[in-house]
Amino acid sequence: MDPDDATLIITARTDAGTTVVAVVGELDLLSADQLRAAVADALAGRPTPTSVVLDMTEVGFCDSTGISVLVAARNQAAELGATFHVNASDPVARILDIVGLTSLFQTPDGDEPHQAG
Repeated sequence: MDPDDATLIITARTDAGTTVVAVVGELDLLSADQLRAAVADALAGRPTPTSVVLDMTEVGFCDSTGISVLVAARNQAAELGATFHVNASDPVARILDIVGLTSLFQTPDGDEPHQAG
């Protein structure tokens, strides 16, 4: 696979203490560092956000490396006193369910990660 194919499109915005990090593409070994850096940047904002929402509704694939990034991001947010939620596409929600992590990434309304809409 060409390393140029590893690019995710990541945008972030903060409003009223909540930072939303939106991700488009495939989250795997080649692209995981991009998301890791984006979440670290979001959590480094001043003031520290009270909540981080990872919008993965446009992510078509997530491997175990991507899951590792999600768990680390959730733990990093918790250390800073911020909540961490995932709005997942069907493929991402399915893999979170398979690995037993669905409840760790509940959406802000308390639902399990799911595709918005």
